[in-house]
Parts: sequence; structure tokens; C-alpha cells
Amino acid sequence: MKSLFLCESCGKTVSPNAQRCPYCGRFFTAVVCPSCRYTGIPEEFLPGCPKCGYLNNETAKTKRNTGRNKAFILSKKKKPLIILPPWFYIIGGILLFITLLTLITWYLISLS
Repeated sequence: MKSLFLCESCGKTVSPNAQRCPYCGRFFTAVVCPSCRYTGIPEEFLPGCPKCGYLNNETAKTKRNTGRNKAFILSKKKKPLIILPPWFYIIGGILLFITLLTLITWYLISLS
């Protein structure tokens, strides 16, 4: 069974080696298996998912009536954001202000 690749944004079929969707313009950096959410490069997915076997010849027959799309999803792999607590930014701002005030004071003292 030939693997299909879908755009994560618009859901249309795209080429496995596409850099961006020809329909909506979304850029792709990775492929995601809809079954196990494994992420990798398109070449890994041509015979089926390398982790769970989704869409390879042995499992294609068993997954036929599951209601899932018979395709892999091309997506833009997102880097996780690191969110720090508000007190971290408040203390950092105070320390920066004190440092700048100290430098300005030393500069003015050195002029006299």
C-alpha cells in the first residue's frame, strides 16, 4: 500500500518530499504518524510508520475499518516553549535595574 501524506493545516494530499503545501503555503519540517504520533523525516514513512507499523502491508488490512485517515501528516515540528514563573522576571528586572544604577553611579563618580 502506497503511503499518502496530508498537510496538517488544510488536510489536502501533498508529495512526501514537499517543503511546503501547494494549497495553503504551510512549511513542513517533519512527518507525524496519526496512530502513534511518532515524528520523523518523510523517507522513514514511505513503507509505513517505523515505530508502530501503521500503513505497512501487514497492518494495512487490520486498520482498514478503523475510521482513521490512511495517510501520514506533514507538520511543522514545534519547539516547546519554556515558560518561567512571573517572579523570575520581576527579580531579573530588579537586578538589571540595580546593576545599571550602580554602573551609572560609578561612571559619575569617576568623572569628578
